[in-house]
Amino acid sequence: MHITLSRNTLRENQNWACGRLLDLQNDGNWFRSKNSINYLLNVDYAAFGNGDIPLTPDESYRIDPFLPYAVECWDIYVGEVDKKSDVGMEVINLTLLLLNPSRSHFQGLFEQTQLYTAQFDPAYSLPDWRVCLGAEGMAILGYACHLGLLETADAFLTQKPHLSAVDYELKLGLTFWKMGWRTNRLGTPFQISANLGKEDFARLFLNKGNMGVN
Repeated sequence: MHITLSRNTLRENQNWACGRLLDLQNDGNWFRSKNSINYLLNVDYAAFGNGDIPLTPDESYRIDPFLPYAVECWDIYVGEVDKKSDVGMEVINLTLLLLNPSRSHFQGLFEQTQLYTAQFDPAYSLPDWRVCLGAEGMAILGYACHLGLLETADAFLTQKPHLSAVDYELKLGLTFWKMGWRTNRLGTPFQISANLGKEDFARLFLNKGNMGVN
């Protein structure tokens, strides 16, 4: 039997989920991170406008109050999950899906992240990197470094041992300059990690992300 939920029912479920994540402190960060990422992977971003005519944060909040919470907090919860556990690896794999710029959700995620973080500091947003088809892994490594998700980058390099983090330069999109990004986020994932002073990422990219170089 196929059941179709009305828009109001979906909204009630999303509002319930928002309250659930905010109120239940004992469910663990794995619960909050999984729910936030699953939401961001599947939400209808078209309902919140597009890059040409985006909604304001207040307008987006009125449509769905869970969106700003998920956009602003998902990576915080991911950073606090025990990655050595089974649920930790599940969260890492969800994170890798979320940070993949070739997937259908990513443009909407990028635009909403700009919308909610531009009012604070561009450093909290996602850099506007452009990659060629087949080189999405470099952007994933760059985003993981930018967000401080070391275990995610480590797991990705384990899954993709052929990737090199030292010889593919991430290209810039127009939004990069509009957001006022400094050039410390230009270059290869390794160069970006060094420019940001993230020694743990630099070591990881040299030791584990250097295997694809001849």
